[in-house]
Amino acid sequence: MGGNESAMAGAHGTPSDMCLPVVGTRMNDEKVMSQLRAASQLKTPTKRNHIVRTAFTAIWSQIQPNGPLTPHSRVGQFYSTCTELGIAITGLGITDDNTYLNDIWALNQQTLTWTNLQITGDQISPRANARATCLGHILYIFGGACEPVFYNDLFSIDLTTGQCTLIQTTGDIPSPRSAPIVGGLDGKIYVWGGYDSLWPSDLHVLDLSTNVWKAYPQEIQGRTGVGYTLVGDKIYCFGSAKTGGLLQIDLTELKVSLVQTTGAEPPSSLANSSMIFFDHYLIVIGGKFHVDWTLIYACDITRFWWFVLHVLPDGETVSQTDGCVSDLGLFMLPRAHSMGASWCPTRREIVTFLGFPTKDPPPLYILSVGEAMGVLNMRSDMLEMLKH
Repeated sequence: MGGNESAMAGAHGTPSDMCLPVVGTRMNDEKVMSQLRAASQLKTPTKRNHIVRTAFTAIWSQIQPNGPLTPHSRVGQFYSTCTELGIAITGLGITDDNTYLNDIWALNQQTLTWTNLQITGDQISPRANARATCLGHILYIFGGACEPVFYNDLFSIDLTTGQCTLIQTTGDIPSPRSAPIVGGLDGKIYVWGGYDSLWPSDLHVLDLSTNVWKAYPQEIQGRTGVGYTLVGDKIYCFGSAKTGGLLQIDLTELKVSLVQTTGAEPPSSLANSSMIFFDHYLIVIGGKFHVDWTLIYACDITRFWWFVLHVLPDGETVSQTDGCVSDLGLFMLPRAHSMGASWCPTRREIVTFLGFPTKDPPPLYILSVGEAMGVLNMRSDMLEMLKH
């Protein structure tokens, strides 16, 4: 079967050792958004008024993007960052009224303006839960679902021209699936996990010089709806499992493994979170969980140590009343999930967009971490000095 193969999914039982996010059992998970809004009887932390001041703090802001154009609010969109062009890319997904989308948008990281890309050539059918990666200025989009159909087609889009091409592939083609992990490195595309009525565990690698897929069996069962990011020749991902742990996909050794970590890691069952990387920190933002508020978690990958990235509202676009202060005095953000996220190195900001809860026009949420980075790096340097 070629790269445009699609298949219907059957019903299968959930493995006893897997905490499956809702997106894995129902492709129309996003369609319950209105029900989630009504069901606000969630547990909240004990509130206090005083926020504990810490040595390092990220500043949280909410802004409307510059310019007249914004994408329609949605969930189930893909997102990626094209560092060559300085843009975050997002698209596809499903709206509040259950409309599947196939538009593609670019967010300029400097000006924070949206551009609706004009796509020519092959057309991507409307769908949600596709995943994407950039190699240079070429965006690759794989898979997704439009109930009741899963897809395993692979498209490339030249972000400088808008030319879209359906890539015809052979070999060990990944099964049609939604919400897999997709990465790109050195002329190859990597696909692992996702949901295809089961949780496939093989690591699939496509050589773009031959368009031939190869599959590499793994001992760890696949996950779906996880936050992940590429760091060098490794993909790190977290969540959507009963057992805690940070997963590492080594793209050189072609091996998926569990990384032993210490510190205050996020809840292991966290689903549809967003993950970005800067300096030597993984940042986990949002995700589905059973409380209304969330902390921001960071992992120092030089020693695989988790800690809470303390956040304060900027006092202008958002205030303390927009979040919640925990009984430990930590400011917590309103819970969100299924967001796109991008790291802007020149602005030293994390930008998140779209996702749940939906708003029209969709705002941008900013975490400014410039000052926090200085303190964190100083702390890391001091720890290294103490070791020696």
